[in-house]
Amino acid sequence: WFRRQLFGQKSEKRVVSPDPAQMHLGELPIPDTQPDLPGKTVAGHTRRVSRTDFTNDKDDSGLFFDETRVPIETITLANPETDGLTTDQFEVIGEKVSHRLAQRPGSYVILKYVRPVI
Repeated sequence: WFRRQLFGQKSEKRVVSPDPAQMHLGELPIPDTQPDLPGKTVAGHTRRVSRTDFTNDKDDSGLFFDETRVPIETITLANPETDGLTTDQFEVIGEKVSHRLAQRPGSYVILKYVRPVI
């Protein structure tokens, strides 16, 4: 056996005839309906509602960034309750301001959201 492995015909050089019982690729019949797979029941859960809307307090002393070094992008949001109303049908009495730190490739920016209070 050893002599035949070293000096004889190698298995990589032999052409093996295919097994006649072996099916070719694509010959496998596809069933019309998929079998029912056993499932696992997972208990449902609910998430808590956040306790804050991230608006600033009366003073801005809690800001964690330097406004002169980080660019601020102001986004003014519309109140969905005022859709379809004219400007004389409601009165803006204030606004809520919240800041979020956002990252862009290679830089940071502060997103300032302004929501009118009516």
